[in-house]
Amino acid sequence: MPFDGDVAARWCKLVPRAQLEWLVPARCLQLLDDLPVWSILCFFVRRAHRHHGVMGALIDAAVGVAASAGAPAVEA
Repeated sequence: MPFDGDVAARWCKLVPRAQLEWLVPARCLQLLDDLPVWSILCFFVRRAHRHHGVMGALIDAAVGVAASAGAPAVEA
């Protein structure tokens, strides 16, 4: 997680969707198939770091981490 001094400047949460049992009852978030996707649940970018391409960098990094762990797809 990149820091601005000792304060977190940006982060996102990425996990295999299978670990998100609380999503199962949500009708609008039902699985479309049996693909073991990973999910990006949330993003945080501190105000001073916004509008500098940070969000794109977070998404790219999350997709890279998921891919290196063998994830066939990422959802957000």
